[in-house]
Amino acid sequence: MLVDRTLLGRYRITDFLGEGGFGETYLAVDMALPGHPQCVVKKLKKNPRPEVLQIARRLFDTEAKTLYELGQHEQIPQLLAHFEEDGEFFLVQEFVKGHDLDEEIIPGKRLDETSVIRLLLEILEILKYVHNNNIIHRDLKPSNLMRREEDNKLVMIDFGAVKELSVLSINKQGKTTPTIAVGTPIYMAPEQANGFPKLCSDIHALGILAIQAITGLYLQEIRRDNTGEIIGWENFQISKQLANVLKKMVRYDYKERYKNASEALQDLVGISSKQRKFPVKFIIGSVFAAIAGISLFTIIKNQNPRPELIGNYNQLEKHLKSQDWQNANQETIDIMLEVTKQNSEDGEAFFKIDEIEKFPCKDLVHLSQLWQESSQGKFGLRVQKSKYEETGNTIGEYNPNTFNEFGKTVGWQQQGIWISDQELNFFSEALPGHLPSGKILRDILWKGELFSRINVCQKNR
Repeated sequence: MLVDRTLLGRYRITDFLGEGGFGETYLAVDMALPGHPQCVVKKLKKNPRPEVLQIARRLFDTEAKTLYELGQHEQIPQLLAHFEEDGEFFLVQEFVKGHDLDEEIIPGKRLDETSVIRLLLEILEILKYVHNNNIIHRDLKPSNLMRREEDNKLVMIDFGAVKELSVLSINKQGKTTPTIAVGTPIYMAPEQANGFPKLCSDIHALGILAIQAITGLYLQEIRRDNTGEIIGWENFQISKQLANVLKKMVRYDYKERYKNASEALQDLVGISSKQRKFPVKFIIGSVFAAIAGISLFTIIKNQNPRPELIGNYNQLEKHLKSQDWQNANQETIDIMLEVTKQNSEDGEAFFKIDEIEKFPCKDLVHLSQLWQESSQGKFGLRVQKSKYEETGNTIGEYNPNTFNEFGKTVGWQQQGIWISDQELNFFSEALPGHLPSGKILRDILWKGELFSRINVCQKNR
């Protein structure tokens, strides 16, 4: 253990962070810089084969130069130093304060489709930079993707190539080869497990991560059939477009996969540009978020919209009258699911862009009225709209900073993370505007379409 040691007379080790198959990771402070900023020191395991030391030393320098270059990207940690002591290799990297995706991708808990797409888009943008430099990460998994605290952006860490130095051997032909494949088995593509990683091996790993996120499956529940293809995950409610992308990402035969991050990114972006379908239960929070950001219509109490309503509001009225906020919230979701189903041309309970454009105004008005009256003005769309504007948001525009502030104000965002419906506060002391719903899908496309729809509803009153 290196705790309390100072390396190179400069990097004082303060804490042990963890140990893996290829080395140890420590927290340190740089005593040579003002303020003694924190950094991360990684010690690679000493190779037990002395005959490969010279080769390992040369490869270490080569891989370190690669890490220096990759660190120019704002979402990849900078390599601050690399050095050798007593035949052991050390890397000093920028410290990233935050949490890894193991805290967001939790077995038994599904992420909604829009969140998964947003996650994939951000990771693929970073990976595109890596692949454009002809670099393979080799160990993509949730624990190697950090959510940076200061800006909530993802940071890609722990590139795998440098780890091979600790497991090199020399074969009969005098060539160096790793004795074991670098990577994590469940995420590892077949060709990588056989010692021949390719750019598309990273795509396979990312596809497994996405399947894990959208299904909530435990890693041991992700299985392959007798042809090597990943099976079981297609039974979950996933749009056809996203399912097709994921299927191509995790194909057993690397020739049938996306070749690199750019190819995968192109198809994924294409989902956002088309009139795609999303399950209503995933989109429903976006309805509330969008409505909160526009001028709400005036409710005329003397009018009785019931004859024109599509949804059945009897149970919702009972739940709201008894202040059973949790069941009222779920009933609201169910009503919108049923309204969409009855109002759609194909009779399916999905939102498409054209379905958002024709969502019944009377039902939106009535939902707003019921929530507002039952909570004495604490919950409902009017309060959400007020909070939206108070936090600096402009109706019809999207600003991620002020929108995040809005989420914090109504209790939908905690510590930089948008909470799930299961984490809502269903008590009367919840923050004003907290209900109905609280699951925000910050997909600008959907918000734009919903804004447009509500504006139409206003004009038609």
